[in-house]
Amino acid sequence: DVDLLNIKLRENLQKTEYDVNFFTIFTVGNIFDILEAISDSIEGVADYIIVLRTSSRVL
Repeated sequence: DVDLLNIKLRENLQKTEYDVNFFTIFTVGNIFDILEAISDSIEGVADYIIVLRTSSRVL
């Protein structure tokens, strides 16, 4: 879900005309990339926790 929202947000940002410094645009893009990486890591940890819970029930 976060990935889809990220794509929609980036599309809308590209359609809007801004009068800002290019460095600012680059920085904001990097922040989005960092947030996406964090969200992907959280998903990975959540999946790992589910595997641990499932395996503890088996034992």
